[in-house]
Amino acid sequence: MLVVERAHKSLGPQPLPGTHPRPIITRLLNYRDRDTVLRLARERKPLVYKNSELSFFPDYTPGEQALRRSFLPTKRLLNQAGVRFALLYPAKLRVQHKGKVLYFMDPKQAGKFVRRLPRRPETAGRMAPDLRELP
Repeated sequence: MLVVERAHKSLGPQPLPGTHPRPIITRLLNYRDRDTVLRLARERKPLVYKNSELSFFPDYTPGEQALRRSFLPTKRLLNQAGVRFALLYPAKLRVQHKGKVLYFMDPKQAGKFVRRLPRRPETAGRMAPDLRELP
């Protein structure tokens, strides 16, 4: 049995018609239920309710948030290089490059890899200052 400890809408103004609905935050009593809900949501995509697609995301601890944030400069450079990537839970960067799939748990190692990649010509001169000092 799935037990919802609490559920509420996120704070903020009412969204305008035609925009994304406001997120609903739920806390389940059992972490295994949370994992099951997240797994089923991935397996049964897309989930639609009243013509709106539902998305499910795990809550991140402050430490996980900081670690995920540390991958941002690398993700920007990967985007500039036109390389496919995804940031997996809790903070593992998956990169698809030249037919290979690479995984990075450390932002510094990911930064070393991405600095060696050529960028697409249309983005070559537009590197933000914070990206020049990638770890």
